[in-house]
Formats: sequence, structure tokens, C-alpha cells
Amino acid sequence: MLKNAIDWASRPFGSSPISGKPTAVIGSAFGQYGGVWAHDDARKAAGIAGAKVLADVKVAIPQSVVRFAETHPREDDEVTALVQGALTALADAASEPAAA
Repeated sequence: MLKNAIDWASRPFGSSPISGKPTAVIGSAFGQYGGVWAHDDARKAAGIAGAKVLADVKVAIPQSVVRFAETHPREDDEVTALVQGALTALADAASEPAAA
């Protein structure tokens, strides 16, 4: 479903709302790797769609069902730091002048 949303957001190609925009993929999954393969696919789709994918911003939270069973993600210092770092990187990339 996410790939379909990226495809729709990429229209018209070259002048879409996401064209050249800084993009990062963050998320969580039940598995031990936090959905990193799905994140890689989402990064690939966003890049093909014309977004400026921040390859060094990677936030994948593994075993989220267990990890967040009794603790809200905002109360998890590690998760908070990772998400804040991703948002800071996005903000920094958004303030950079567009490449000519």
C-alpha cells in the first residue's frame, strides 16, 4: 500500500509534490530486524518517484509489539533519540538550497 501511495504522489513525474523533497523512512515491525527490507523497498520507490532520499537516515525498531507492550514509544529514550535525529536530518535537508 505504501508503494502505491508513493506512485500516486509521484504524479506528474518530475513536477510532483515529492519531486526533490527530502524523504526518510522510519518504522517498526514485529520481527527482529524492524522491517528493514520493507524500508529499503520504500526508499527505492521514493527515489524512483523523484524524492531526495536521505540514505543515512535509517530508523527501524525491531520487535515493536513486545517492546511497546507496556511502554509508549515516546517514553523509550532510544526510540525518541532516533526519531528526533531523523527529524533533524529532514529539517536540515529541507533548509539546504536546491541543486541546480
